[in-house]
Amino acid sequence: MSVDSIIRNVPLIVRYRQSSGGTINLCEFSRSTLAFLSKGKKFIYYGDKRIGISPGEVIYFEKGTYYVEDVPDEHNEFEQILIHFEPEQFCEYLNILTSNFGTDIDASHICQNCNTELVVEQAAPGVLAFFSSLNGYFDEGVIGGDKPAGIIMVTELLYFIFREKDSCVRSKLLRDVSFDKNDFRKIIYDNIFNNITIEELARQCKISVSSFKKEFRTQFKKPPHKWFLQQRLEYSRFMLITTNKGIMQISNECNFSNSSHYIKLFKTEYGITPSAYRVRNKNKHSIALQ
Repeated sequence: MSVDSIIRNVPLIVRYRQSSGGTINLCEFSRSTLAFLSKGKKFIYYGDKRIGISPGEVIYFEKGTYYVEDVPDEHNEFEQILIHFEPEQFCEYLNILTSNFGTDIDASHICQNCNTELVVEQAAPGVLAFFSSLNGYFDEGVIGGDKPAGIIMVTELLYFIFREKDSCVRSKLLRDVSFDKNDFRKIIYDNIFNNITIEELARQCKISVSSFKKEFRTQFKKPPHKWFLQQRLEYSRFMLITTNKGIMQISNECNFSNSSHYIKLFKTEYGITPSAYRVRNKNKHSIALQ
């Protein structure tokens, strides 16, 4: 199984099922991967070890090649969910959690298990509930090329992972992406909802305004004003389908000048009003990040 051909700027969420097994296969991951086993048994051949994975366990794979064996249970069922993502995407999701939800991000937990290329641990209650809910999304066709849905879902998963201070998966994820609270991207994300000038952002990043603009385009592929506006609109869309807050409150929290201006910008960007978007999507994408 290879993910070399996937679209890089979208997290890929896949449900994998089979009714036969018992053979060892080469598995190539070209992106970092989180896997959750829900049915059957999985064996990973790692060095001279054969690591057994049971239902309810989470596995974190670094990019690389692995030999795996997927074995159906007594009902001839094997099922796992795989989430593939790039480290750059992961940093953006962490920035959302820290900037918008105040989630505590640190890798203070370190043990022998954290220092291996792959990490296996029992899913915490929130993580278990998250993966259980994904089956409903798959059955309803919600997952599949929907970038906002993918971002919301992966951010939700990370929220539940980072609530567990002693999680090896938590520590492994952080150390592999080298998350730095003082880097350029973190400063930008910290100021998404602030009324701040380009000059002040450049000062915080300790570079000139011209260098800041050049670096911003390199990092985000857009000019600052357009990118900040799209991020505020994107977050407002997230709030519309995950909270019961009113349009005016969402407009204020996302730092738009007034609700009428927000509604106009939202419709221009997405072709639909915020209220209509909420009615159309809330039941499909309702999650627990409140």
